[in-house]
Amino acid sequence: MKKLLTILLGFFALISISGCGKSENPDNVIYAQRQSTDFTWEVVEPGKDPVQVFHQEVMISPTWGQSNKYASERGDFTIWQIIGLVLLVVLAVAIYGRATEASWFPNIKPAALGAIMFVLAAGSLSSFKWQSSSIKWNNDKWVKKEVYDKAIKETGSTKPIWDSLRSECKIVFGPYECYGKK
Repeated sequence: MKKLLTILLGFFALISISGCGKSENPDNVIYAQRQSTDFTWEVVEPGKDPVQVFHQEVMISPTWGQSNKYASERGDFTIWQIIGLVLLVVLAVAIYGRATEASWFPNIKPAALGAIMFVLAAGSLSSFKWQSSSIKWNNDKWVKKEVYDKAIKETGSTKPIWDSLRSECKIVFGPYECYGKK
């Protein structure tokens, strides 16, 4: 009984902590650098032939707070939260029924009940967090170093870059209102 309650409390804590207290501001961290495969032709000295110039690129990535914000703007966000809540309630009812040995609770083998509870817990957690996880893990963006430096110099943040990516519908698994726009 104590083990079961400990697992349940841990699960509730995990769900509670995963979305709270996270800043929606970008972290301004450069996660990687590379030389761009694209180049431009620039005149170095007047009267001389232009030279190929390769640009540096930096990789930025959304924070968990940004991912949670973008996920909450999706059209199907509420539906997935309700599905997660229903699965969580069913899990709590199953735990209560087993722990109190209620007469209404079916007599299920412990191994099968454990598997059912695991599926309910995993389904609930997945329903709550799949959208923000997909955004967090699929949006490592390469931007020109000059663009990054300009944003940091002018605003002290990469927020203008993320706002541009958001408005141009370049955030993978981002808000649905982008789809269908031309």
